[in-house]
Amino acid sequence: MNKCFKRIWQGATEQRANIKFCFKLGKSATDTFEMIQTVYGSEAMSRKNVFKWYASFRDGRESIEDDPRPGASSTVRVEENVQKVAEILRNDRCASTRLIEELTGIPKTTVHRILTENLGKKKICFVPHLLLYRMRFFGSKKYRGASTPSLFA
Repeated sequence: MNKCFKRIWQGATEQRANIKFCFKLGKSATDTFEMIQTVYGSEAMSRKNVFKWYASFRDGRESIEDDPRPGASSTVRVEENVQKVAEILRNDRCASTRLIEELTGIPKTTVHRILTENLGKKKICFVPHLLLYRMRFFGSKKYRGASTPSLFA
């Protein structure tokens, strides 16, 4: 987690704790919002979020932590998956993110994140479209003896 996001996340948790504190003191949602604005200034929660959290504490909520969100679990980028991706790259340096996705079942965006953040890769394999065309056209037995045309013709 980067430092900026971590600071904002901790600030939001702290603000939720203060909202809960004000609720338990019997302050109104409006008074609570004004106090949050006074203390946190430009980093304060929006009025809508302060009122939402205040209402949830009024309805009996005790936790100040966010509820879990739907989507891919954070365990997708575990060491086991990083090792799988690294092994595939050791065997085939030109494996694409789509191929790695098909082989491992890990989403393509996660594969890309593993490659760039965990394995420090900037790009996997780059084959220009024109080169692919030439490989298809001249790679077959029928055209092996033919002369290769200029790339810029």
